[in-house]
Amino acid sequence: MKYLLLGGAGFIGTHLTNRLMDEGHEVTIIDSLVTAREPKRFTEFVNADIRELDLDQYVRDCDIVYFLSASVGVAHIDKNPSSTLKNNIELMQHVIPYLEKYNRRKYSHLHQKYMVMDLSLKLTH
Repeated sequence: MKYLLLGGAGFIGTHLTNRLMDEGHEVTIIDSLVTAREPKRFTEFVNADIRELDLDQYVRDCDIVYFLSASVGVAHIDKNPSSTLKNNIELMQHVIPYLEKYNRRKYSHLHQKYMVMDLSLKLTH
């Protein structure tokens, strides 16, 4: 199978890639490397901000998408809650239409974990 890991160069993505490749799958990783290093194992690696990339060919050509992209790091999130939330929403708004267009199975992990915030938070534009 062909897997697409969005934000796949971090801790979880690296271990997931190793497992998938050990099982004989193809893995394409797209990551901006803001909080990660270039991965060592992959079929294809694209160093890019996912929000600024046309994902059509990548989503079309894969079987399963792991959507791991998110602003991470408790200290960063605590200091910048508004920008963190804005970034993560923009990521989802950009990626979800591609997933729906090609009816791809999708998995999200980090958004659910790090998006728990005080509901009284007011976003500024």
